Amino acid sequence: MKFQIVILTLLIGAFTFLSSCKKDEENPESTRTELLTSHSWKISQVLANGTPVTDDAIQLILGSGSSLAQLTRSSILFKTDSTYTATDQQTDSTFTDTWYFTDNETKIRLEAASDTFDFTIDLLSKEKLNLSTRYTVSGLTPTIVLQLVP
Repeated sequence: MKFQIVILTLLIGAFTFLSSCKKDEENPESTRTELLTSHSWKISQVLANGTPVTDDAIQLILGSGSSLAQLTRSSILFKTDSTYTATDQQTDSTFTDTWYFTDNETKIRLEAASDTFDFTIDLLSKEKLNLSTRYTVSGLTPTIVLQLVP
């Protein structure tokens, strides 16, 4: 009888132990760094105050040599070492510089040559990255939105 009580106690203990273990998450949520660095991003559309802007208009308004104008026609690969490489889709020229999150990972700062751009991260998922900033040109300060896709 004692033996049966010991076995029963062990079985209850084993069942309690095994049923209390949490199953590991099958799809843990990706961090913002993982989402950002998982692949190269291409500009799909540029908006100025909500209106789509053509590449020619961007080059005319911002100046073809400006760092922001170059970014708008680039694919961008963010790396986990806080560098990024932008490849100009028209000329295949590349430049590498530094990026980092600010404001609790709600914003991203891109250093580009002698310029620094602070973007608000409006959307960051596996399939979309939307960045917005205010940029002063010719006395106006429109909100520029870069919509990027893998």
